[in-house]
This record gives sequence, structure tokens and C-alpha cells, in this order.
Amino acid sequence: MVASVSPVLAHGRGDNCYFSAMSGVGPGQAAQDRHQYPGVPGYGTPGPAPGGPAYGTPPAYGGPPYGMPAYGAAPPPMYWQPPRSETDPGQDLPWYGIGFLPAYARFWKKYATFSGRASRGEYWWAYLANSIVIIVLYVVAMVVVTTTQTTCTEYQIQQYQCTSDLSPAGVGSLVILLGYCLAAIIPNLAVTWRRLHDTGRSGAYYLISVIPYVGELILVILLAGKPSPDGVRYDVVLRGPYGAEPYGSPPGHDQPPPYEAYPR
Repeated sequence: MVASVSPVLAHGRGDNCYFSAMSGVGPGQAAQDRHQYPGVPGYGTPGPAPGGPAYGTPPAYGGPPYGMPAYGAAPPPMYWQPPRSETDPGQDLPWYGIGFLPAYARFWKKYATFSGRASRGEYWWAYLANSIVIIVLYVVAMVVVTTTQTTCTEYQIQQYQCTSDLSPAGVGSLVILLGYCLAAIIPNLAVTWRRLHDTGRSGAYYLISVIPYVGELILVILLAGKPSPDGVRYDVVLRGPYGAEPYGSPPGHDQPPPYEAYPR
């Protein structure tokens, strides 16, 4: 076969004959295909370059150079960006672009959920909401306690003994403040755990906060980190009875995509 093709190559018709020898398609069929699909480059012809003019073609007047994006076009992201959503994607998925009130509501809905991920908005909006609530309850409690009735009795001439009785309202305000702080411990730990998952780290990184002096600062830096595609492995896997795949789901659907599959 090589001996029969070589003379033809010498006469300048080697592209068609070599293509027909390798693929079984004759020169006439190859020419017909090029005529039928004029926009598709033929065998051995370089295709157009993305983001610029075709290879070997000079750029149009005022157009971008070869291999460069069009003028005014948004540059491609340099790192992986999670998709933003205006609606709730579900309790099992992180909500990127969440607002203040939805984040506070999700904080209590996922009270003791340590699996899955939480976006930066879910964590920091909930942190702000809890701080506001605790400050308001503390101010109210202090005002009520300091305005309790004071009873003074004269035990000697012009000498009085005064006692302050804590009113039921003062006791109630302190109980409400203490109860809220205790109730927020578990969901605060859970949303911190999920936020660390979203950065691609284990929730056990929370224990860094016990390091004296610098532990809290390191934890804040980690919680403010960008989402990572590695956090997919912490998502909840839904299965049918006895560990079977859910109905209609292809095998291996619960496996996270490879790192290279995510846009940068």
C-alpha cells in the first residue's frame, strides 16, 4: 500500500490518496464532503482559533489580534466561581448569593446539620443577625434590671438601708438572653462546620480556635476563604433503600466530578 501511494505523493495528489488509503474514502468523496460542508475545514487544514481570526488570516481592521478575545469582552475568570442563585437551591446545597433574612432562616432550619456546605453569605449573614439579636436582648435586659424598684428602710435616725429587688420583668429578660445564647450554640457550630466544608477543608479545622492568641484569627481567615470545588465531597448523598441508587439516577451520580472539570 505504501508503494502505491508514494508515486502519487510525488505528483502533488498525496493528500487525497493518503486520506483515502487510511480512511477508505476516495478523493471524489472527500471533495464532495468539502463542497457539502464548506464551513468545516478539510483533512489536514488548520481550524479557526478561538477568540480571534482563523490561522493565517490577518485580523480585521480594529479587531483583536490573533488568539486574543474581542475588545470589551469580559475576561475569563482566573479561579473557580460558584454559580449564584436568586432562589433556594435546596437544603442539601449551598446557596450562593443568599440574602440577610434567608440566611438567618436557614441558620435555624439546618439546626444540627453538620454535613454539606454553606456559602460565605450563609455564614456571615447569620453571624450578623445573631450579633444584632444578642445586642438588642442584652440592652433590654440591662435597662430592665437597672430600673428595678429600690426599697429603703430607716433603721436609725437619718440612716437608711436600701435593698434592690429584681422584678419579674428583669428576671425574664435575663432568662431570654441566656436561653437564646444557649440555643444558638449548636446551629452556630453547624454552620461553621459547613462553611469550612465549602472551602474544601474538614470541619475539624474549627478546633484551631483553641490555640491561644492566634487561633480565633486563623479561624476567621479560613471562614472568609473562597469556595473550593473540593468541597463537593462533603455534600449529602441521597440513596434509596438498602443503599441502592435512587430511581432514575445513573450509576456513580453521587461521585464528585474531577477537579479539572470545573471552570477556572
